[in-house]
Amino acid sequence: MNFFKDLFGKKKQEEAPKQPEKGLFGLHLGCAVELSSLDFRVLGDELKMEFPGDTQLIEAISRTSLGAGSYMLRYYTSDDAFIQINYSGDETEHNVEDVLLFVYDKSNAIATKAEWEKVIAADFIGTPTFQHSDREFQRVFFGDNDGNVPPVAMTEKVENKAGERYSVDNFCMLYERGINDDINELLLINAEESGDNERMLSYALGVNLSPSQFRVIS
Repeated sequence: MNFFKDLFGKKKQEEAPKQPEKGLFGLHLGCAVELSSLDFRVLGDELKMEFPGDTQLIEAISRTSLGAGSYMLRYYTSDDAFIQINYSGDETEHNVEDVLLFVYDKSNAIATKAEWEKVIAADFIGTPTFQHSDREFQRVFFGDNDGNVPPVAMTEKVENKAGERYSVDNFCMLYERGINDDINELLLINAEESGDNERMLSYALGVNLSPSQFRVIS
């Protein structure tokens, strides 16, 4: 009798809400991140990137395999920015190669297949130099190649705060220009394709971050 009482007589305990899985440097979906922007703001107009607010909320995350044991994590914020972490091997801070902060500068939809083929060609995304915001940037990828090169293709696996998961095919190229001995400004040009032929071309400006320039506060 006691057996049946134990089996059917107890109220079902409420399950504790699932806690988000913390990633590198404590970053996770839904967290708040505090950015230290002083080192960049003192540059004024020399840095074309518009630095976002000092407190950012992570609205979506993504993971991309780059091959040969290398990976890329992105933490997208509500201010049209994202923190990008590149690492090789196991997902530990010891294996982090760099941390970058990007802010979207402009983007536009690509309406036709002909336009899409044009923007993913090496003579558009892949030239040795690129003019943007009245500044000239030098190509980072395949920097030892003097000619045009095809954009780097990669598939990004994204999850947002609503629990939705989807893939985005990216064709991108990274450029940079020197600001001073310590800071380079980055330009990421990306043509992306997702869903039912939804295509977008975006330009994001960025900088390298050190672990001391950001921290998770919630």
